[in-house]
Amino acid sequence: MMDESNERGDTSHKIISENLKKLEDKATLSAEAYLKSSNKLSKIMGWVLAMSIIDSIILGMLAIIIPLLSGISGFTVQVIGIILAFSALGVSFFSLSDRIFGWGEKKSAYDMGFKIWTGYVRESQGFRKNELISLNEERAYDKAKIFQGKYVALVTSLPPNGLTDKEFLECKRDLKRKIRVSKMLDIDPCVDIDSAYDCHDQQFQVESMK
Repeated sequence: MMDESNERGDTSHKIISENLKKLEDKATLSAEAYLKSSNKLSKIMGWVLAMSIIDSIILGMLAIIIPLLSGISGFTVQVIGIILAFSALGVSFFSLSDRIFGWGEKKSAYDMGFKIWTGYVRESQGFRKNELISLNEERAYDKAKIFQGKYVALVTSLPPNGLTDKEFLECKRDLKRKIRVSKMLDIDPCVDIDSAYDCHDQQFQVESMK
């Protein structure tokens, strides 16, 4: 009778652990999506800043050089001045694009989403690997419900990531590849990482990593 009770308890703990692991995997993917969104926005902001600086330098040089050129009529100088003025407005728009589109706030939200999801995964893993086995079935179930509720709350409260459907799938692919290579390294530290990450190692059996 005692053996049956223990077996039933082990089974319930295993089910709870598997359910938590599934949520952790989803949370890890969400964290990676937020990180990719933040990096994507950083590249855009960096590109805009670089273009603003380069355009400002070019406009400043033209504004100094053109009036000094001989053989240019006053009308031509006026036309060029108007063109430079509109160009300067364009540069100003680039310079203010961060405030106009709220990129800084979005990036902060993405960074916060990454930290929150990472924290959730770390907390859930700590409970699943260290505390779960020491709890009775009822207590383990109640604690697991807390993590499930927290996961749902984060999904509904956090802002959406800034990835397109294709970019999200690429993010998922990269994460799966990283996990795959990590498991391969646990088995064989001499694995060619580049070939493994690019899936050129067709001879390696994926089943052996499970």
